[in-house]
Amino acid sequence: MALRLRDNLAFCLCGGRAVFLDLEADRYFCLPPVADRAFRALLAGGEADVGALAPLIGRGLLLGNEGPGLEYEQSATVPAASRASGIDDGRRPSWRMIVEALIAQHAAAGRLRRRRLLDLVAGIRARAERLGNPPAEVERAAANVAAAFASSALWLGRHDRCLPRSLALLAMCHRRRIPASLLFGVGAEPFAAHSWVQLGDAVLTGDLEQVQQFTPILVVP
Repeated sequence: MALRLRDNLAFCLCGGRAVFLDLEADRYFCLPPVADRAFRALLAGGEADVGALAPLIGRGLLLGNEGPGLEYEQSATVPAASRASGIDDGRRPSWRMIVEALIAQHAAAGRLRRRRLLDLVAGIRARAERLGNPPAEVERAAANVAAAFASSALWLGRHDRCLPRSLALLAMCHRRRIPASLLFGVGAEPFAAHSWVQLGDAVLTGDLEQVQQFTPILVVP
């Protein structure tokens, strides 16, 4: 039987090593070099080196019996980000939508203080299942939401608020039945984490060039 990763544990390969996102602990981490090499070998279908993988096995993050290969929960996927939608394109959102974006970001910041990331992700997945059919002009609707958030940055600023901004924008999209996705990404050397919202290959929040510097580690839903 192959080893498997514990549920709610996402990973990606970035900068030549494995990076993990533990939703239950709400943190990112990497492995020591020996464990990292053993994990990447296991991912490639090799035999498990139980001794080298002790940092994962001992913490209950890697489960099962010794064997070749690795089983893990597959994250949803989206195309690579290649364009920005509604951001700095001259689109003029209504004041009503800008105010909605400001209120949504305040509410999202409050949810982040009160709830675990695991619970927020579970709520997003449940909400996405109830969206129903998207609007006929879904890209235009998404671009209008993105433009409202870009305008809201005049009051809230653009930096250091990527997660509450993304949660808020996604909530506004879902209220309009727009099937957007929340992405978590990581960068190496030095380590950095970022979150943003996409609809297909279009980035709805954040700078496109910045987003392209990050490797997605988790896509929700």
